[in-house]
Amino acid sequence: MLQPGDVLLWRVVPQAPWKDRLIGWGENLIHQVASDGYEYYHVAFVSNDTNQMYSSQPPKIDLYPIPKPLPDYVEVYRTITPLDHVQLINIFKYAESRRGRPYPFIGVLTIGWLSGNLEFCSQYTEDSFACGQVVLSDDIRFTTPDDIANSSLIKRVLDV
Repeated sequence: MLQPGDVLLWRVVPQAPWKDRLIGWGENLIHQVASDGYEYYHVAFVSNDTNQMYSSQPPKIDLYPIPKPLPDYVEVYRTITPLDHVQLINIFKYAESRRGRPYPFIGVLTIGWLSGNLEFCSQYTEDSFACGQVVLSDDIRFTTPDDIANSSLIKRVLDV
């Protein structure tokens, strides 16, 4: 069962919609230095209402419904140390403060360099969790979904 603050990661697999796989392939192309490639193309996190997720996706940062049932290519991660009430309040307070901001389309075209104060999905997740004193990635400026998936502070949940 999903819990508030769970992290959802979309894996680049053949079953994912073609436009979503294209994002993952683009990340591979842009970041050719990665030895084993990029495995994830999107990240979001579960809100207090476990039927919704906070996500930065076109057209804007907002609350979106969580797909039911979760597709096989969406994985659930949870912090190893359970989030306490204050952490969740601070994570969601930041997340709410960013709702309605546009998705950084220009950032996509400039590989993130001209995104200004707009956030991609992974940066939005990173910044939200940092407000709850959970720093998921060492790269706080250009966090990718893979950086979050590889965080030592979260683990995959298999029994959702």
